[in-house]
Amino acid sequence: MMKPKISIICCWLGINDCVVSANSINRLMTEDVDLEVVLIDSSANGKLASLIECDHIRIKHIRYPKTTIYDAFNKGVTVSTSEWFVFLHEGDSFSPNFNFGTLFTAFNPDLDGNSLICCDYAIEHKAGLYFLRKNTVFKPLLGVMPIHVGVVCSRKLWEEIGYFDERITISSDYDFLIRCYLVNAKFHYSREILGFMEGTGASRRRKWVAIYEDINIIRRHFGLWAIYAVFLKKIRFVTWYLISKFRGGIELKYSTALNQ
Repeated sequence: MMKPKISIICCWLGINDCVVSANSINRLMTEDVDLEVVLIDSSANGKLASLIECDHIRIKHIRYPKTTIYDAFNKGVTVSTSEWFVFLHEGDSFSPNFNFGTLFTAFNPDLDGNSLICCDYAIEHKAGLYFLRKNTVFKPLLGVMPIHVGVVCSRKLWEEIGYFDERITISSDYDFLIRCYLVNAKFHYSREILGFMEGTGASRRRKWVAIYEDINIIRRHFGLWAIYAVFLKKIRFVTWYLISKFRGGIELKYSTALNQ
């Protein structure tokens, strides 16, 4: 099998700490993949690329002042050269044990250009503690969807359905995944834990804006009758949180190695 070409699209806006994200990239095993990092950097000093220290990883550093998250991701995909890519928000990080080579070997030759690989991920509950979540299924009308930090997307699929909608400030990844669903993209599931998602993002800080955008997305794609799915999504999230908190068994301790 030829080495898969993978781009990590990072958008660092200077809002959260980028060190954890950069250190997790530095620790990725790359023997079996051709890895590229596209860093969209809108920080004041433009020196965030220096945090990535791996000589064996190709880096494209783009200074893009006053950008928005989805504008930056679209720009990153445009300049990337890989067949597959994954999005890494500022403050998110890869699992210490994650290996792209192992992931693609497991699915070869099932993968084609019309695919998404959905991996498990962990979301921050409080400082240093994460809960495991599964990206096993995508049923938008039942309020179930994958999360960006657990998804690897093919370029062919991206070009078929179009870029992130930059008019949507928080939930454009939700809109993107629904468009994948509507063109019958192939969703492959892996139990590998791809990444850790920090718990202070815009969807947490601006919950009502996120709900409003989710309602408009569901209404646009499925009709007004389907907006109940947004509330099912929130109910599922609260249910998952309560089960994680009170029953235990799926709580993960965040690796301190990522902060070193």
